[in-house]
Amino acid sequence: MPIESGISVLSALLSASAAAPYARPERVAPSTFYDLDYRVCIVACCFEVHAKQDETLHKKLLSAKLKLLQFIAIRSWLLPVVQEWSKSRNDPQCSVWSSQSLRRGFLGDAMHDEVIDYLVAAGLMMKAQNHLATSNADLRLNSLYTEILSSELFAVERKTIHELRNVTITNAMLEGW
Repeated sequence: MPIESGISVLSALLSASAAAPYARPERVAPSTFYDLDYRVCIVACCFEVHAKQDETLHKKLLSAKLKLLQFIAIRSWLLPVVQEWSKSRNDPQCSVWSSQSLRRGFLGDAMHDEVIDYLVAAGLMMKAQNHLATSNADLRLNSLYTEILSSELFAVERKTIHELRNVTITNAMLEGW
């Protein structure tokens, strides 16, 4: 028996009833920035693209770097700011100036910390000092990433995540975060 999607079930229920859908265009739609599923997907994409396998066969990524990567992926218009910041990292005066707008928003991104706490509690990630890690035996994040790719979801975010591979992000740039 085929499994019906939630949308087709809802559509069938509405068609069979006297209910009429009603939309309130004056109401602001909730931001995806606070959607747990969306944020988990973006974290999975960042982790799968940027994490490295260590000697214990765990994939791991610096926690602060993951926070920066997902912050930029969700806000792809900030990619040029990170690129400029990276280019000017050897010039302290330019570096501070080019990163100020990024730092203001990034430091306040408490949602990322809550998403990571959720992933750790669910057993999809583990905290290892200043890194986040997954076991190669646990392929749930990888499976999620594979599903995102095959469904062609979050194209802009994935493009930004891949472009961030060409940006040098040093520990010194992440200090204080």
